[in-house]
Amino acid sequence: MLAVVAALLAVGITAVGASTLVNSRAGRDAAADRLPVALLPVTPTALVAVVDDAGRLTTMAVLVLDPSGVGGSIVPLPVSADSSLDIGDDRFPLDETYEVEGVEVFVGAAEAMTAVSFDVVEIVTADRIEEIVGRFGSIDVELPVPLVDDDEPAPVVEVGPSVLTAEEVAAALTASTETQPDRLLDPARAAIWAGLAGRVGAGTGEAGPVGAGAPVPTPADLDEFLDRLFSGRVGFRELVARVPPAERNPRDVDVVVLDRAEVLLVFSQIAPARVATPNESLTFRIEVGFDDADLAPFGINNADVARDVINRLLFARANVVSVTTDAGDVPDVSRATVVDPSLIDRVEEGWIELLGDIVVEPAEFQLLGIDATIVVGRSYLELREVEEDTGEMAPGGLTEPTELGPTDDDPPDADEPGAAG
Repeated sequence: MLAVVAALLAVGITAVGASTLVNSRAGRDAAADRLPVALLPVTPTALVAVVDDAGRLTTMAVLVLDPSGVGGSIVPLPVSADSSLDIGDDRFPLDETYEVEGVEVFVGAAEAMTAVSFDVVEIVTADRIEEIVGRFGSIDVELPVPLVDDDEPAPVVEVGPSVLTAEEVAAALTASTETQPDRLLDPARAAIWAGLAGRVGAGTGEAGPVGAGAPVPTPADLDEFLDRLFSGRVGFRELVARVPPAERNPRDVDVVVLDRAEVLLVFSQIAPARVATPNESLTFRIEVGFDDADLAPFGINNADVARDVINRLLFARANVVSVTTDAGDVPDVSRATVVDPSLIDRVEEGWIELLGDIVVEPAEFQLLGIDATIVVGRSYLELREVEEDTGEMAPGGLTEPTELGPTDDDPPDADEPGAAG
């Protein structure tokens, strides 16, 4: 079974921190006795899908701008990812959806898969890739597996470190083969996207950051989007995927299934205002602020905790749209705040089983689009200890460390373009 291993590279993916959310827009209407209001920051998104000379989809990536308006994140998606989200009796990879159903249905499937909508969509060919990468001259990559193409006698790019020209990057991203499952090339393609993100450095574009608290203007097209993206640091994040068992793939197509909790972990950090809320339920923000000493006995990190909590809430059919994993103050008992005090009993009921002891209180401000915020406390770790001791986990719980998520390695300086607020 193939598992696309998460690559935590030198520049961590840009996450939207708590200070950005609270300070983005706040104020009290005394006459109406309303709570102070904070808005999730605007983070425009783009989908870039690469096709080869025959029009076959070979690779794709979601691009997200930073709330500052410069820099952001690149998240590649496997073209063999299941557009049915592992729901129903059969699997339908995205490349098949693109070929059979066309661009509009394909884009809708990609939005459903990532839980975010796209402001800009472009289907790009090798020539367009050359144009995009040409501004950098070349990029450094390190491939974990060779990139092969049925039309080439030797690998397009070999295993190990390489320096690729724009033309070579285009050839690499449009390479495909029918001699082995196409998904086996995904780690190499992801390495190309990672090399592109790393090549940006502190920024090479001409766009400037927006003013404090100002929304990022929605780019009119991919060129405008990339100018902003490449004007600040760009993080990279590869998603984990699994090959479904044979009984879940009766047509035996080349397909992988993304981990829903991990997808939400990623996009609820970098594009919270764009995350969909498909369930008829409450919408949640999750804050995980443990330090290394808190989590060392469990062999996990804050991203692991957040993913586990997301999975438990998904089991309860809740919506998770915002996550932060910045280290900070951690309560002894997990705390939930709700905008509508009449919801306190609804939130509290059942959460002890899912998350351990939790105190539910009225919120002091309203984060627009969020019904409840959960600050994960040490009582959650006590629950994990009980689960490990008894071998029984709460419904939806994940006890294995995942080594997923953003990293704090080499964060941008606060005064640099693209630094998170």
